[in-house]
Amino acid sequence: MATNLKKSWIKIILFIAVSIYSMQSYGQDMLTATLANQQIHDFQRERIRSEYEQWKSEHGSPAETKTKTTASRNLSDFTFTKNNAVIKEVEAKIIANMKQKNATTGKNLEAALKRDNPYVGYMNLMKKLGLNAEENYADVFTAYMLGMWRIANKKDNNPSSAQIEAVRKQVIGTINVTGLNSKQRQEKAAYLIYDLIFANEPYESSRKTNNAQGLQNDSDLVYKRFLEQNNLDLRKTQIGKDGFSKDHSD
Repeated sequence: MATNLKKSWIKIILFIAVSIYSMQSYGQDMLTATLANQQIHDFQRERIRSEYEQWKSEHGSPAETKTKTTASRNLSDFTFTKNNAVIKEVEAKIIANMKQKNATTGKNLEAALKRDNPYVGYMNLMKKLGLNAEENYADVFTAYMLGMWRIANKKDNNPSSAQIEAVRKQVIGTINVTGLNSKQRQEKAAYLIYDLIFANEPYESSRKTNNAQGLQNDSDLVYKRFLEQNNLDLRKTQIGKDGFSKDHSD
C-alpha cells in the first residue's frame, strides 16, 4: 500500500528480512504458507490455524471461486482489543529471530524499527482507507492481501473502496478465527502487518526514486514467494465484485 511516510530505511536490511521470512515455509499451500512466513518460530506456526484449509474446504480453490455468503460470521466476529504490548512482543520475536540468522542485520532492523516506528504509520494509512487494522483481524488480512497483490502487479495506487469492500467480504466469508482469543488475533494481525511493511517499504522506495530495476526486483520477490511457496499467481489474479478470482483472460 502506498505510503507518504518519511523513510530512512536501509533497503538491504529489508531485503534480507523478507528473504529470511521467505525461507520459513516448506512447500505448503497458499495461505498456510502465507501465514507461516509471518510466524517466524516453529511453535508459533503450529499455533496458527490454516486459513487456506478453511478456504479450500468451504469454497474450493480461492482464486477461482465466488465469495460464499454466510450468516454465521460478520465483521464483528474478527475484533480484538488493541494492546500495544502484544505488538511489542511480536516485534521483539521478529528481531530476536533475525539476530539468530544474522546478528548485524538484526541489530540494524531493531534500530530502524525503533527510529521510524512504521507500524503506527501503516495503521493510520489503513484507517484512511476505511480499514480498522488496530482492532479487526479481517481488515488486517484484507489489507495484507491487497498490499501484496499491489506489489506483485507493480501498482502505483492504493486499492479502491470497491476493491477493499469486495475482498473484505471474501475474507469474512472464508476465514474463521472464532477459536482464537483477543491476544491471539492481534498477534496474528501484527505478524501480517510487519510482513507487509518489510515487503512494501523497499517497493515504495524503488517506486518513488524511479528505480526501475529495484522496483522489478521488489515486485518479483513478492510474486515468486506467493507462487512458489503459496501456489498463488498474484499476476493472474484479478479483483472483482466477489474479491480475488483467477484471471481467465489468457
